[in-house]
Amino acid sequence: MTAAPRTSKEGPGMTLRTKAAAVALAAGLLMAPMAAIVTPAASYGAPDEAVTRAADWLGQQFTDGQYLIGFDGVTPDPTYTIDGTLALVSASTQAETVDSAVAWVTSQAAGFVTNPASAARAAILADAVGADVLNFGGVDLVAQLQAPLDESTFANPYGLAMLVIALERTDTAVPQSVLDALLATQDAQGAFGFPEFGVDIDSTALAALALGLLKDNEQASQANQKAVDWLVANQCTQTSQMCPTTGAYWGSYSPANTAGLAIQALRQAGVDVSAQVDWLVGQQQPDGGFPAAIGAGYSDAYATAQATLGLSGADLTNVSKTTVDASAPPASDPGPAAGNQTGLIVAVAVGVVAIGVVVYYLRVRRRGPQA
Repeated sequence: MTAAPRTSKEGPGMTLRTKAAAVALAAGLLMAPMAAIVTPAASYGAPDEAVTRAADWLGQQFTDGQYLIGFDGVTPDPTYTIDGTLALVSASTQAETVDSAVAWVTSQAAGFVTNPASAARAAILADAVGADVLNFGGVDLVAQLQAPLDESTFANPYGLAMLVIALERTDTAVPQSVLDALLATQDAQGAFGFPEFGVDIDSTALAALALGLLKDNEQASQANQKAVDWLVANQCTQTSQMCPTTGAYWGSYSPANTAGLAIQALRQAGVDVSAQVDWLVGQQQPDGGFPAAIGAGYSDAYATAQATLGLSGADLTNVSKTTVDASAPPASDPGPAAGNQTGLIVAVAVGVVAIGVVVYYLRVRRRGPQA
């Protein structure tokens, strides 16, 4: 005699195991909508709004939309203008100002490109906007980058770091003499500085950024790691004359400016800079700019330029129109937010179906076996 198939009191074929599986399936599917609305943690970049506001303010500081005024408050300054323009490029905004500023800098190149250090800034800008580095306002910037180091560049860690970055960006070999000159300005603790003034954070940050490009050079890699470690260790963990408050920043003549540079170097090295980004965003003024000094109450163009570049997620080694434009989703792309919404709708629909399955079986149980 063949035994009849086992059935539970839940209805035909609805065993306890089947019911449990159905309920588990429904519960799991119901969790899907909840998971779909959980967004990943923010990355290192600042909120787009902060970067856009900073770029909008900075763009308004360009006289006639062409150049920035220097320290003296009177003279147009190519260096300031280059830094400000690179910041605008990193923010992917103010395209008209960028074009006008590049044209102005190009027209001034023959006058201010006088040594490898000054050529370096111009070459970084030219490469960033796709200009001809071999004929930038009539100047062969690559030839200038390869010129012998003069006295003003030789013991200048900031200028030497800019030179390394420019050489790398123009696919030009970095001479050992340039690397040796840069490393000669690093102390035993890892910081860089001018011989006559001592170590400083800005030079250390820029040197670390430059050395981070030379990954195949063991000497450069070791120096880079020491500089990064020094930057991490020398934040304002205690109050002092240079650190009026504690926080994830560095005490200097212009903390916003310094933070913008240091964030670039640490981000490149893979250090989590979320706290530093948050601190820097917190310094933004109501008008969108950043102050030169903490609590200054007014915005400064140079501090804003460095802060904007640091907050944008780009840095001096890679900022370019091409990189920024390519990172933006196409106009037809709904983007991750829309994608999450679509996933949420699908998950909810599947969850509802699963509930229907469970309800159906529960009703069958109540009715009992059917003839």
